[in-house]
Amino acid sequence: MAGIILQQAIIMLILNVVGMIAYYTGIVSREGGKQLSNVVLEIVTPVIIVHAYLEEEYDSRLVVNLLLTFVLAAASYVIAILISMLCFREKSAGTGLPPSARPCRS
Repeated sequence: MAGIILQQAIIMLILNVVGMIAYYTGIVSREGGKQLSNVVLEIVTPVIIVHAYLEEEYDSRLVVNLLLTFVLAAASYVIAILISMLCFREKSAGTGLPPSARPCRS
C-alpha cells in the first residue's frame, strides 16, 4: 500500500509542477490557480486516500486504518481551529490592528 501512496504522491507532485508552469507562463491566472488548488485539496486528495485503500484486498485492519485516518484528520482540523481562535481572537484593548493582523501571543 505504501507503494501506491508514493505513486499517487508523485502524480500529485507532477500535477503541481505543471500547474506552476501554467501559472508562470500566464496560461492560468491567480484566481484560476486558487480554484485549481481548492479542487486538489478538497476533492482530489480525499479521493486518492480512499482509492489507495480500495486497491488492496479487503482486510478488517484496512477499515480500522481508514477510520483512524479520518479521526486523526478531523482532530488535526479541530486543533488547528482552536489554535487559530487563540492566536487571532479579538482583544478589548485595541492595538490599532484588525484582529486578523495581530500576531499570536502566549
